[in-house]
Parts: sequence; structure tokens; C-alpha cells
Amino acid sequence: MKTIIAGLICICSFTAAAWSWGDEDQPMMLWDGSWVCSTPEAYGQAVDLERNTDKSFTELKKDLLDRKLCIYIDGGDVADMMAPYVIVVEEQANMVKVKFMIESYKKFEFLHRRITRVTFGGWTDKDRLRDYYDWLNNS
Repeated sequence: MKTIIAGLICICSFTAAAWSWGDEDQPMMLWDGSWVCSTPEAYGQAVDLERNTDKSFTELKKDLLDRKLCIYIDGGDVADMMAPYVIVVEEQANMVKVKFMIESYKKFEFLHRRITRVTFGGWTDKDRLRDYYDWLNNS
């Protein structure tokens, strides 16, 4: 009897979460090759430097990361994002503050691995967000 009650509670909690998901709450992903920066101004600076710099792209990414201004999200990072994927925290004009978690695995012995989950947050252009289902169907 206790098992049946526990099962019903689990089913009710999962369906309640599904009912609370609104049409405007669609899961979002970042496009491959997106900058996520500490401030909207830092985002503008990163995009400008990407277009007009003497540094290689690898040096540019390392420099912005070392100064704790921006991180560059590429295809591998996007594939490692965990549900609920990209959450929009705040909006300002065409910029959005986002939060997301990336999970990585490191195998260190046979059948043993270390899992690392890191939560990132920062500002990016609103156009750098895409629908999760579009990303899923096209990747």
C-alpha cells in the first residue's frame, strides 16, 4: 500500500510540473559560438575585439577569460548543457542575462569517472538564443 501511495505522489508531482510549464517557457539553447560576458558592456567589447584585433582567436578567448570578462561557448559546451538549459534571468533592450549549467565527465579508471557540473551566468545578445527543439532536430 505504501508503494502505491509513493508511486501516486511521484506521478502527481511530475504531472504538476508539466502543467506548470507555459507556452512562453520554452527551453532555450545558445547558438554555437556565443559569448557570455559579465556585463553588457563586456559583451560589446568582446564582439568588437573579435572583429578588430591583431590577436588570434585562441589568444582573444584566453585573454577575456583571464580578465574574467567573457567565456566563449562552442558546440561542445552547448552539447554538455543540462536541463533546463538556458534560463533567462533578466532582459535589457537586446541583451539578456542568462544562467546555465554545463556537465563534463573525466574518466580516470575503468568504470570510474569524475563528473563536474559548473553553473555559468552572464550577458549575451538575445539573438544568440535559439529554441531547444530547433537545436535538437538540427544537431
